[in-house]
Amino acid sequence: QQLKGFSDVEWTQYLDAAGYAKTSQLPSNYRQPPATPLVAVKRADEAARPAAAATTPGVASTPAVTAAPAPAPRNTSNPAGIRF
Repeated sequence: QQLKGFSDVEWTQYLDAAGYAKTSQLPSNYRQPPATPLVAVKRADEAARPAAAATTPGVASTPAVTAAPAPAPRNTSNPAGIRF
């Protein structure tokens, strides 16, 4: 359902109906773990090494990081730039 405006009582009723907890269920000493990268990033000095060094037997190699694709040109009929 859609709510318009803010009414503390109304929001509480909807959250209760949806099953949200009234208080946090996490322990009081819980701390979110530090953020970690999703992919390995090559440093500039690693990129300058010859490819033969990366294929040395017994040495693990990391996958190459590819550049993100260029954004699509803006369409005036879609000012938000939403793509599917």
